[in-house]
Amino acid sequence: MIAIKTTNEFNELIKNNKVVVSFGTEWSMPSKMLDMILEEIEEETTGIDFIKVDIDRYRTIAKEYNILNVPVVCLFSNSKVVKQQNGLMRKEELLNLIHQF
Repeated sequence: MIAIKTTNEFNELIKNNKVVVSFGTEWSMPSKMLDMILEEIEEETTGIDFIKVDIDRYRTIAKEYNILNVPVVCLFSNSKVVKQQNGLMRKEELLNLIHQF
């Protein structure tokens, strides 16, 4: 999973066809748990990019997508959010969400 380093990098990455974005923080245990599950899914999945955004560092991105609480998973396609899910989810729930892509 790619941890973005700049807002421009984020904007470039979400231009791809299928991108799973994890919005979280370094201090949030649910965010860390969600990222671990997404990393497992990433290893088992092809054709989808996985990135994470620390909303403490990239507040402008969080504000743009109305991310108020963490964790949040957004599915992007060609720079547009097509699905958003708030809160920690089990692996099966995440797989189901991603397969709706």
